[in-house]
Parts: sequence; C-alpha cells; structure tokens
Amino acid sequence: MYRRPVLVKHGLAAGGIAILLGLGGCGPKPPAINTVATTATVTYKGQPVEGAQVGFFPTDRTSGKTATGVTDATGRATLKTLVGGSTFATGALAGDYEVTVTKAGSPVADTMGPKNPGQPMTEEERVEMIKNMAKPKQGADGKAEMPAGPAESKSQLPEKYTDASTSLLKAIVKVGDKNDFTFELTD
Repeated sequence: MYRRPVLVKHGLAAGGIAILLGLGGCGPKPPAINTVATTATVTYKGQPVEGAQVGFFPTDRTSGKTATGVTDATGRATLKTLVGGSTFATGALAGDYEVTVTKAGSPVADTMGPKNPGQPMTEEERVEMIKNMAKPKQGADGKAEMPAGPAESKSQLPEKYTDASTSLLKAIVKVGDKNDFTFELTD
C-alpha cells in the first residue's frame, strides 16, 4: 500500500487554505478613508425630527465626500460616508460642509428618500440616494438642479432646508473635536 509523504499531504492542505484565504472578499476593495465620528441632531418647532435625511455636502467638491444620516426618535443621526460600491465608513471627512435636511413628504425626500415614508431607509436606498446626490442633474442654465417631487407633495419641513444653497446650515468637521452638530429648524 502506497502512503503519501506527510509533507506533501500537509503542504497541499496548507496551499488550499492559503488560496481560499486569498479569495476572501473577491473584487476590488474600496479605498480606506479617514473619517471623523460625526452626529447631527435636528429639531423643528422645538421638537426632535424623526426620519429626516441629513446631508453634509463638502464645500470643496474636488476633495470632499458627501456624508449622510437618518435621524432617530430623538432627532439624532450618525453620519456615514460612501467609500465605494455599497461600503460606508462611519463619520465624515474633516472639512467644511453645507447641510441639508429633508423629511418624507418634501419633494426631495419623495424622490431621494425611503420608499416607505415614515420608515428608516434601507442600506440599498441610502446607497442609491448618495449616488444620486453625487451626480446632480444640470439645468438649462448649466447649474445643478434638484429633482422635483410630485406636485401634490406636502413638505413636513420648510423647503429651504432641502437645498444646500438655501438652507444656510453649515458645519465644520474637525479631527479631535466632538463634531456633534445641532440644527434647530425654523419656518
């Protein structure tokens, strides 16, 4: 009876394990980015706003990345930044941001928010929203144009907060700071 040498048998097993470990996570991995833990709390008329989409848009569009979050029952959102594909990093990149807040029922939220209003966005919906925000449509005048929602939509928050150019909400995310921003929305 022929017996394989022990070295060959174990060498093949080790080689097979090495190949399987090398195949884990096939495909290109998104680049690592250095985000900073960032949260935002939103209130309207003195009450926390649940289910609002908070968007941090970098003022320097060439080097920044958009960070987004959805507020919970206390009005607080933990921001996440799309790294690549459907991979998110918790937090935002350090930098200056213009901030938007939308809530189901506002035109932008109807076209970019959760498919089931009143429910938190799924990870798939969040990825789609960020991809859409990263590629704004161009209007006839060459300026970025926000998508319009159905005419019968009634905003749950003032419209001015749905657009970074009219919201007047700003945030500066700094390394080593608390980066916990509070936005008190008014009419």
